[in-house]
Amino acid sequence: MINDKRYSTAYGVTANKHPPHIKKQCTKFANGFAIGSLCIPLCSTQDIQTITCHSFQSTKEAVFSAEWHDTKLVFKSATSYVNVLHWYDNGELKYPSERDFLYTVKAIVKNKINMNISHDTAQKLARLKPSYQEINLSKRRREMDNLWVLLQDNEYLLSALYAERDIFPQLLGTCGTYFAVEFVEPIESSPTTFLSISDNRKEWGRRLKIALLILELLDELETGFHEPYHLCDIKLEHFGLTKSGNKVKFLDLVSVYSKSIVGAIIRQIGACQKDEDCEYLDCRGKCEKKRDNVALL
Repeated sequence: MINDKRYSTAYGVTANKHPPHIKKQCTKFANGFAIGSLCIPLCSTQDIQTITCHSFQSTKEAVFSAEWHDTKLVFKSATSYVNVLHWYDNGELKYPSERDFLYTVKAIVKNKINMNISHDTAQKLARLKPSYQEINLSKRRREMDNLWVLLQDNEYLLSALYAERDIFPQLLGTCGTYFAVEFVEPIESSPTTFLSISDNRKEWGRRLKIALLILELLDELETGFHEPYHLCDIKLEHFGLTKSGNKVKFLDLVSVYSKSIVGAIIRQIGACQKDEDCEYLDCRGKCEKKRDNVALL
């Protein structure tokens, strides 16, 4: 039984200082439904502190930044509107086999970014720790349940799939359906900062350097993958400058899609009369009336 002040479990979970959405996740951890490398420091030892909630990302249940020793991270919640992975057969709890789960992972990647992945890549995505295989059946089932939700979240999938490319914030760990990435300082866009008109040579040089770094990132997204990736929600603050100041990363991956997926989204619009009818956020298509008014990218 769990009370509001302290969770009476073997984990010694304490969450009375946390906001409600974190308490909810810690309750799942205490009851064994949420697992991941960040559950203990978030819910039990509370090494993850200085939590600041954000409200700018309405598509997420929760987005908050925190500090873990000397590391600043950003937690995000995966999409929660996903049917459960397991099922019951004559009252008996059933899960897919490891082989079927790998096929499911491959299907998710194919469906979300139109990419065929190798068996080895699927195995890495099918584990919370790519180099560790959970042999405890109960824990493995919880791991599958958590991954089932995480992998269908566009931000988690791209972060996990391209962890070695260093173009998106680095994935640092998970707790249940929450995942954490490195904090990268967003580029400010107020009139007195990045977009200001100044005769100051140093400030002008800084703005020029950031502009070139953004162009380098866009070029990599255009040419460095199985097909181009489109950023369908462009805001200056969605670009972040790393501590070294020599690299820009894109921070909000909710609406980052491969070209073919963007095309499929726009085609679903159906009939069109003008090009403006063929838009998905900042991604735009052309209205080709000769093809039964179908909107094409």
